[in-house]
Amino acid sequence: ADVCYVSSLSYLPYKNFGASVGLNLTIPIYDGNQRKLQYQRIDILEQSRTYNRDFYTAQYHQQIMQLSQQLQTTGNIINETKDQLKYVQTLMDANRKLLVTGDVRVADYLIAISNYLNAQNTITQNIIKQFQVITQINYWNIR
Repeated sequence: ADVCYVSSLSYLPYKNFGASVGLNLTIPIYDGNQRKLQYQRIDILEQSRTYNRDFYTAQYHQQIMQLSQQLQTTGNIINETKDQLKYVQTLMDANRKLLVTGDVRVADYLIAISNYLNAQNTITQNIIKQFQVITQINYWNIR
């Protein structure tokens, strides 16, 4: 609705009033399948989200299983190396006793010591590797 007064003369001012009423109506007859396209777009976004979630979950479980297997393998290697360390220790002790009597050369005794130190080094490296795997498992569990 609109009401106005238009006049440049003051003669018969009541004749200069005017009023009007209008109606504006918008009716969509055809939206170009925009609603259908919007629903399809939302559906595609939802499918992408669920696919990404499932993919991440599968990757997470696969990574945790692989790290658990590495942890178990490293523990087995440490135990086997500790068993070998006992044998090397026994060999080193026997070589020490035989060195005193002169039945073993000094080079053989030094090789036995080197083997003992290598076994200890292997155990230490595998313990470090075990801690690294535990750290990775903790990282994945935090996420």
